[in-house]
This record gives sequence, C-alpha cells and structure tokens, in this order.
Amino acid sequence: MNSRESKIRGIAAGDIFHAGAPNGASLICLALDVSKEHIEARVVTTQHVYQFDRKTGIAEAGEDRVPCEIDSVIPLPQHIYNVMLSIDKKYGGR
Repeated sequence: MNSRESKIRGIAAGDIFHAGAPNGASLICLALDVSKEHIEARVVTTQHVYQFDRKTGIAEAGEDRVPCEIDSVIPLPQHIYNVMLSIDKKYGGR
C-alpha cells in the first residue's frame, strides 16, 4: 500500500477532506460513512453525496455531479473544522 492510499484509508466518519475535479471544482467533503471499499461523503456547500473508492480516492460522476478525486486529507485546525460543520448544517446537513 502506498502512502497516498494509506492516507485515504485513514479517513474516518466525521473527517473533513478535500477533493478536486477536472473542471477545477473544489469540494470540501464531510465523511459520512466508511466501509472497507468506499467512503461516503457529502460536499459541505452543495450537499451532494459521493462514494469515493478507498483505494484510489476517486468518485465517479453521477446525475448532476462531476467526477472528483481526494487530493488532501490533512486535518483542519479545530476552529476551521467547526466552521465547516456549521456551514454543512446551514445547508441542510444533519
């Protein structure tokens, strides 16, 4: 397992990570559920839900969503993490 795959596999429910898309979209994602093969995550601002492959970090496009890839799993400072959670809640997150 390479370093990137190891970092992606380290994502747990409740973590916030960043994904990028080929069209330049920047997606701040909140991990909702993590299984052996997938990470289900909601984009904080749009509330779209993606399923990322835990090995590759890639989520395929679906309906009105763009394909994207996890490009950062660096933990946010606590105060920024809390702001992201409140933005998620404001836009309809649970």
